[in-house]
Amino acid sequence: MTVLGTNLPAPARTLRRIADRLVWTAEPARVPFLAVAPADGARWETTVVDWRDGRWHRARCGYRVIGAAGPHEDLTVGVVRTGTTAAGRAVDAAPGGLGAYRVGGPGGEWAGEVVALTIRGLAAIGGPDGALTLAAAVRLVDRPADESTWRLP
Repeated sequence: MTVLGTNLPAPARTLRRIADRLVWTAEPARVPFLAVAPADGARWETTVVDWRDGRWHRARCGYRVIGAAGPHEDLTVGVVRTGTTAAGRAVDAAPGGLGAYRVGGPGGEWAGEVVALTIRGLAAIGGPDGALTLAAAVRLVDRPADESTWRLP
């Protein structure tokens, strides 16, 4: 768990007080997009929903691919709010192909996003072209602002 804050008086003390009061519960994590299988045999490992100004900003599920040996997931699949400037395909990747692949959704307010975190993850989804195809397949639920409509990954 990470607790971040900006523009807080005495941020270390304030954030420590918040963290000390967090309570862990065993509940399935839900996301504002429909499940997408990233690769054959990839298994779900994590779900993260980032919030800003009282609404979700980014939601993603992390997956490990067959044979993964690292301590973390190999790729993530999800959605990110983009404002009104993202249209079409966007790539923010390192020369080796690792990084974020985004395809803008209808209206330009969100994008499907695939992040290749390892070479094994990038290979499992078919390289950069496969990452963009997978990002284009991500769809929001009907009413993404309503958490009751969110789905299990």
